[in-house]
Amino acid sequence: MKNDLITQALSTATDTREFRVGKGILPQTTEVFKSNFPGCAALVVADETTWRVCGAEVESLLKAGGVECRKPLIFKAEPPPTATYENLCAVQEALEAAGQDTRAVAVGSGTINDLCKCASDHLKRPYMCVATAASVDGYASFGAPITKDGFKKTWPCAAPLAIVADSAILADAPRHLSASGYADLIAKVPSGADWILADAVGADPIRDDVWATTQIPLRGWTDAPAALAAGDGAAMDNLFTGLALTGFAMQTTHTSRPASGAEHLFSHCWEMLEIRCPDGSHPSHGDKVGVGALSTTLLLEKFFSEPFDRNQIDAAVAAYPDFARREAFIRATLPPGRIADEAVEASRAKHLDEAALCERLGVIADRFDELKKRVEAQLIPFAQFREMLKAAGCPVEPAQIGASPHDVLLATYGAQMIRNRYTILDLVYETGRLPAYAAWLVGKL
Repeated sequence: MKNDLITQALSTATDTREFRVGKGILPQTTEVFKSNFPGCAALVVADETTWRVCGAEVESLLKAGGVECRKPLIFKAEPPPTATYENLCAVQEALEAAGQDTRAVAVGSGTINDLCKCASDHLKRPYMCVATAASVDGYASFGAPITKDGFKKTWPCAAPLAIVADSAILADAPRHLSASGYADLIAKVPSGADWILADAVGADPIRDDVWATTQIPLRGWTDAPAALAAGDGAAMDNLFTGLALTGFAMQTTHTSRPASGAEHLFSHCWEMLEIRCPDGSHPSHGDKVGVGALSTTLLLEKFFSEPFDRNQIDAAVAAYPDFARREAFIRATLPPGRIADEAVEASRAKHLDEAALCERLGVIADRFDELKKRVEAQLIPFAQFREMLKAAGCPVEPAQIGASPHDVLLATYGAQMIRNRYTILDLVYETGRLPAYAAWLVGKL
């Protein structure tokens, strides 16, 4: 069944042509490189940690197999490299200096892969990835989240042409990395509920083929959090496969809709706020997404516990601000400069006139009972969801990722502002419930 899903997902993926995952397959890296990049040289990109884990071995395997290798680009391990515009430029410059026939081999997890993905795409060169941890779905995704001038935004760029993941290496990765990947994967549950809502209002129709390769098998990939925390090989295999398949789904759609909803918007807000864990470290992407997923689960449960009917439409319309007021609120809420400017443009793109708002609220009112059933069937109840994350070793409280009550409140407002993507946050905003729900959420997490 797993192989069938991979074959099906690859058949519609626009970029990735080869995906290998299994124990002890690292030596296959040479074969994969030579078959996908015949006659090309390799530039291994890693950080000091991933270079020690398997980067040096990857380069040795490539050389032994007759592949010419350029001088590797190795980022410092401390502080850990991040997906910034400056680091992107460093990778792109190294690739340009290495010559037109050189292809990047990203050895690492999310950041290294995102940097190679974006740099390679800018130069119109395919690349490959050797995974070192099952920590993100970005390995196989179209697009890379890059931070420039303090604002994190997904830049469109092609996914790797080939991916190699040795599950023995994945299992040896620090547990917090697989926990981060688990949170990123199980967060697809509430993001699926967001997609149901977006489909209902006509904002983003569900693609049945993509839903079948992501949402349908999702529970099976995430049903053994304790085993994953213990380093079980099968659980690790399932985790990486699930992350990769959601990445392939993003290739198919050329959007991140199959893999992210409001929970990722919470994460982006907290990243822009530069929150720090109690020990001073930056929380991982998955750590922030996991707490964001708990937040959105609560909001989804809260909304559908309080019926919305046509008698409430007039009050919701009256509470909906014109865009001048909206822009003023955004600029008063978010940091000035690019962050606020981008949020204004995203919010402008999804701002509704009175007629459109009335029409949308009418759809929600008329379909409330149906949507309630669909959303409740999609969600994992909050208490159970929290325990599953905890069993996998994931943070489950805002304080664990360094988010204060004020940070939660700010992110609840800010997450609705920063992207033109319909989620539960837009639903509660358009129905006039956001102020009350934001205050309520702070006390519930």
